[in-house]
Amino acid sequence: MLNIIGFKRYPQIYQAICLGLGFTLIQVLFGCLFSNSQNLVEGYSKLCRWDCDWYTHIIEHGYRSTIPPTPQNPDLSNVAFFPGYPVIAGAIKNVFNLSTQTALLLAAQIACWGFWTYVFLLFQRWRISDRLSLCGAIAILVHPAAFYLVAGYSESLFLMMLLGFLYWTASKKRVAWILAATHGFVMTATRVVGLPIAIYPLFHFWLLSAKDRQAKPFRFWQKSSKYLLVSAVSILGSLLFFAFCYFKFGAWNFYMQTQAIGWGVKPNYLAIFKPESYFAFLDPKILNLPGVINAISVPFALISFFIVFLLERKAAPFLIEGSWKQRAEFYVAGWLMFYLSACGMSSLSMTSMVRYTFCVHVVLVLATIHLISRTQFYRLFNQKWIVFLLLLMATPSLLLQMKFVGMFTNMQWVA
Repeated sequence: MLNIIGFKRYPQIYQAICLGLGFTLIQVLFGCLFSNSQNLVEGYSKLCRWDCDWYTHIIEHGYRSTIPPTPQNPDLSNVAFFPGYPVIAGAIKNVFNLSTQTALLLAAQIACWGFWTYVFLLFQRWRISDRLSLCGAIAILVHPAAFYLVAGYSESLFLMMLLGFLYWTASKKRVAWILAATHGFVMTATRVVGLPIAIYPLFHFWLLSAKDRQAKPFRFWQKSSKYLLVSAVSILGSLLFFAFCYFKFGAWNFYMQTQAIGWGVKPNYLAIFKPESYFAFLDPKILNLPGVINAISVPFALISFFIVFLLERKAAPFLIEGSWKQRAEFYVAGWLMFYLSACGMSSLSMTSMVRYTFCVHVVLVLATIHLISRTQFYRLFNQKWIVFLLLLMATPSLLLQMKFVGMFTNMQWVA
């Protein structure tokens, strides 16, 4: 039986799937236990809050809006959310005859399972040791906003599709380009920040094909057609939503208009070059725990980029194999997500940035684990005391996540 389902042929894939399921169940249980509820069932239902209510309205009533949009009224204007997550949740609802909120939670948690599976598949591809893999997983798991992976939000679906997109883009299997394009399509249909990331396959091919560019230019352009097709299909996820907005509401950028009028999101693409963007936590209007944590996450993310850059510089003489080019996909994706999110939320004193920078945190952790595994010091992370030390250092972040879960599920957290 095991041979029929491919267990003996692909044991590593099954191992990644099982580990992914285990981490997902841990997160679901964590969210239920710290939701300040009478029982686990009530705690589970409380994971559907804030944006989950908007997605519920979209599934049950479709996209609707006045022209111009009405500020934060789901019955009048709900075009402030991309369709990827509600479409998948709606399909789960119809197939299994579930309530809308249960379908939204299941969609997020199935995507969380897929996300963790890709994390461990990447570790396997890179031949990461078990203890170093555990260190990477813990670093992701304890982030204060990690609970959004199992809440009624689009974080888990976006991250699953992002990692799948990067995973299959770098694969040499025949069907890899189809899987990369499929993941890319759903990624850009889930969040607008996925749109610029969709062009990464072209950058990936250009970066790793320097010899072909110089010696065999015709072959270079011939081989690049596959990557061009992946990017083109991926971009369609967002473009089709914009086309829908144009034909239904008369403006391709109606999503942006709804964000601006409904939430006050007015992107300033020079915001990251202004000091006030990194000191928003001093704004007296947000002197509360959610506001301060959201604001602090911006300079913290920038510091994380700086630390990783220093690690790349300092580790270069000690690399056993490869170079920074093997990690470029994570740096590019991380920077694009950080830049677009920080510029977009600059008009709102960096509201929601703790969960937006969580996505950045994930790709930087993966890049760092890959870098460590390629240096002469990777053996240090195979020591038992390293895992214990990491758990000890991560405790404050985990305690903060516990606090956030309680605030989120009891409608005290500005998500």
